[in-house]
Amino acid sequence: RRPWLWDLAAALVLLTVGGLAFRAALPLSQARWCLFMDEKIPFDGVQAILHPSGPKAFVKAVVDGGDQRYGRLFFNASALVSAVPERIFGAQGQILATRALQIAAVLSAIALLLIALLPQGPWRLLGALCLVAVAPTEYYLSMPKPEPLQALCLAFFVGYAAWNGWKFGWHWLWLGLSFGLK
Repeated sequence: RRPWLWDLAAALVLLTVGGLAFRAALPLSQARWCLFMDEKIPFDGVQAILHPSGPKAFVKAVVDGGDQRYGRLFFNASALVSAVPERIFGAQGQILATRALQIAAVLSAIALLLIALLPQGPWRLLGALCLVAVAPTEYYLSMPKPEPLQALCLAFFVGYAAWNGWKFGWHWLWLGLSFGLK
């Protein structure tokens, strides 16, 4: 018996979904005018961090940003990931990097939860298939929102908490970060 083959199949499901999601992210990524209303919120917040008018504006964009709909960690993580692509490819680099971060966060959260909560074998493959098939997964694979990073932080918490017998420890910081993302 090779139970790792089930894990490999689950990983292939997640990688396939990730590839398809990124391919779907390519159209309508040329510039801000292509973005849906909800995607303009993170785009503008990240632009404020990447292109401040001065040091004071940079600190304000990182710490407060003037927009409290999403947690600052979401904007800061998106800015960190998209800084180099935006410098090289302009707005399209920022848009695709932010979308790629969302895709990676959703699929990593699913993978961590499968590893932490399900035994090795066919259950992980079934769990991967079920979790990529639910409607919120499809939505969060295509729309930059704080929930994918929130799910990733929550998955880190669950994984470490399960590993430590659900005792209190430093891993509870992940739970706090999860709440701080929204």
